[in-house]
Amino acid sequence: MKGLLKKFRENKKGFTLAELLVVVAIVAILVAISVPIFTSQLSKARQATNKANMRAAKVAAVAKYLSDEENGNKVYEQVATLVEEWGKDLIGENGYSSISAVVGATYPEQLKEIRKLAPHTFFLIPGYGAQGGKAEDIALGFDENGTGGIVNASRSLMCAYKADRWKEIYTEEQFAEATRAEALRMREELMGAIQK
Repeated sequence: MKGLLKKFRENKKGFTLAELLVVVAIVAILVAISVPIFTSQLSKARQATNKANMRAAKVAAVAKYLSDEENGNKVYEQVATLVEEWGKDLIGENGYSSISAVVGATYPEQLKEIRKLAPHTFFLIPGYGAQGGKAEDIALGFDENGTGGIVNASRSLMCAYKADRWKEIYTEEQFAEATRAEALRMREELMGAIQK
């Protein structure tokens, strides 16, 4: 065994200086390629982390704002106040901001409260007709000039030919005529309630 090790040591020449320089050059090239890539990826990871932290901070701030239990405000009151605040610098010539809110007509007392909290916020008011909102309920979402909102009643209009008041007059094929008749009826009913 000793003879074998001695023979192995005698035959072992090692690396030449040129071979070592080639290896060092290859390692240097690999490092030169990988460091910028690593740095770039690290920068992207930091940016993604910062964006995620910003989103989390915004969500936490809004959640804190909405859970204001100290003064007893309800969530919809907090949201109305927040929307009004967001739009305060965006009020146009008609007195309404370009920030709007969707406020349903099926809870008329809340609609009335939200209009008081957000007097410069334009409302999209769904819930009229098929969902149970009445014209008197809708009127609470408008200002004293009868402006400040638009009413959405798509189901009531799309299926007007099925309604008790129209099904004896219009067939399914005459759905467009029934829709027009219902739209005109709704407009008169809404205008009457808003102008009271």
